[in-house]
Amino acid sequence: TPQLPGFTKGLQARDGSVWYGREGRSRVLRYDPVGRSTTYRHPSELYGGFPGFETDVWFHTTEQAVRHSGDHWIAHGAADGFLTGPIFGMQQTADGSLWFFGDHHSQAAVARWDGTGWFILTLADGVVDATWPRYPQDSPSMRARILVASDGAIWMAGEHEGHAAVSRWDGSQVRLFTPADGLKGDLAMILYEDSTGQIWTGTKYRSDEGAGLHRWDGQRWHTYTKADGLASSYISWATEWPSGSLWFGTKLGFARPFIADDGSMTWWNKTDIPVTWGKPQDFVPNRDGLWFTYISNRGGGAGRFDGKDW
Repeated sequence: TPQLPGFTKGLQARDGSVWYGREGRSRVLRYDPVGRSTTYRHPSELYGGFPGFETDVWFHTTEQAVRHSGDHWIAHGAADGFLTGPIFGMQQTADGSLWFFGDHHSQAAVARWDGTGWFILTLADGVVDATWPRYPQDSPSMRARILVASDGAIWMAGEHEGHAAVSRWDGSQVRLFTPADGLKGDLAMILYEDSTGQIWTGTKYRSDEGAGLHRWDGQRWHTYTKADGLASSYISWATEWPSGSLWFGTKLGFARPFIADDGSMTWWNKTDIPVTWGKPQDFVPNRDGLWFTYISNRGGGAGRFDGKDW
């Protein structure tokens, strides 16, 4: 069976096929639903990888969005209404739309593919100005820097004029949030919407020191740091269990907020991650706990946290 040594990305297309590849390589491997494998090559290095609206699969190069459809590659460039480039990353939101991050005529921009055509928002429209990291160095954060909220608004996290910023596009105009609105730090790393509709973002400084966790309640931002009971002010991910409990990942472990009737918040921190497990990532909540993968100098694996124990 053909293999791609050290593959770092896997996805399932809508036809049931499973694709594997490595960031920055030109080969991808496809297994069809009955297990037959086919290797496809592209003339350029490929990054990303997400299923399309039909049976196609999307990637990007440093200059174009590319999709594999049938048995051939289709490129989307500036002449097709796409960004002029370079392209730094891509993400898929819950509604199936594909978002690409990069430059458009020398301005920071995002481009959305909705299944029929391209739509572009640039710095001039008020979106965050971010130096989007190139895969794979920051891919966990990359996947969480754009969010389609339950009200249909598009949220984006990054920076603006050297400081942490978050922008919200409601379909007609963009609202930009900066330190003047209560955010701290130099870069907003993640975005998450909880079941009550509140928006959360974690920010950091250029020194890689955490700046805090911020919550948008629809009117203003609330900020939480070590001074408020968090074990660490560096927030790298967020998730919600089916029971409704919120969990956040920090550099030291997990943190869970408890909100009192008067609105005050206290934190329960779980920091005794087994040393040999290294750094947890890619979290998936389930009824029996929080599943995640981890990477260490001894290799990697999967782990589960049940709310009390590892």
